[in-house]
Amino acid sequence: MKLSKLLLTTLIIAMTFTLVACKKEGPMEKAGKSMDKAAHEVEDSAKKAEKEVENAIEDAKDDG
Repeated sequence: MKLSKLLLTTLIIAMTFTLVACKKEGPMEKAGKSMDKAAHEVEDSAKKAEKEVENAIEDAKDDG
């Protein structure tokens, strides 16, 4: 009985440390988030440029 309580207590402590450790953000996670943000910004800029080109083409068609 004592051994099972000790084992249960040890398991709970180990799980607690695991959960706390997972919440800390290391340098690789920060770099990954930064890269994700940059990729989204590039995507947004490309979409905006695409719309501008489409509008310019439509304007050129209307003028021609």
